[in-house]
Amino acid sequence: MKTATLKPLSLRALLAGAVLLFSMSINAQTLTLQEVWTSDTVVSTPESVRYYPTKNVLFVSCIGSKKPADKDSTGYIALLNLDGSVHTAQWVNGLNAPKGMDVLRGKLFVTDIDELVVIDIATASIEKRIAVDGAVFLNDVACDEPDNSIFFTDSRTGIVHRLKNGKVEVYHKSEATQVLNGLFNTPQTLYLGSNHLLALDKTSGEIKILVENTEQIDGLEQISDQVFIGTNWRGRILGLVAGRPLISLEESQELGYNTADIGSHRQKKTIYVPTFFSNTIKAYKYKITP
Repeated sequence: MKTATLKPLSLRALLAGAVLLFSMSINAQTLTLQEVWTSDTVVSTPESVRYYPTKNVLFVSCIGSKKPADKDSTGYIALLNLDGSVHTAQWVNGLNAPKGMDVLRGKLFVTDIDELVVIDIATASIEKRIAVDGAVFLNDVACDEPDNSIFFTDSRTGIVHRLKNGKVEVYHKSEATQVLNGLFNTPQTLYLGSNHLLALDKTSGEIKILVENTEQIDGLEQISDQVFIGTNWRGRILGLVAGRPLISLEESQELGYNTADIGSHRQKKTIYVPTFFSNTIKAYKYKITP
């Protein structure tokens, strides 16, 4: 079945209460997305969301100021409940401009400009700050539990770094990753969001393009074997299917909000979208039906 490009809903339709944002065909299946809730303006410049099943909460990295590259100590991590209400307004503070996050073995790993910050979840305290040589604008994070590795990107240098056995190394850099942000890790493949959706084979090091001309992918989540949902920071939610044309799911820029590094709750089939300067989190339910 041919994949069709769909136009975003008008502002009038949204204000009238329409919540169905898109429908797209994938072979014989249809993927739909509906808005569930929007939080109050309870987070300050939220950049990234990660669901934490142990406590059934959302980690939200908050830059605090409107300057995502400044070392001004205004950054913090908030905790939200799954309905968007506040669990803990400033769970951990003392950061600068925290961005991507992921969890591994009781630790929350957070990029913070030129450092990888390790937060002990049990004590809600910063355990260590790892300086990264040559880093300029560290961004997304993806942990590999079996390998005990933490991958993270630098959007300015195009490098995928890896922290393993206490040491940071350059894991990958190529012409394909010059514009780099989002990450999603699987046992065999590290998916990368640049101006294309890329797949990096972790055994061979081979990299290939899955979807072309995406613009820089900020958040990246795999929701089925074939399908990814991604975002562009300027304000787009994207449907990404290997070998298919790009599908624009929502053009939020025209509504005045950004779409930064998303998180997902696979069991609830929900993605969580930080709106950056709008200071809210949006939750969307996705559904794949025959």
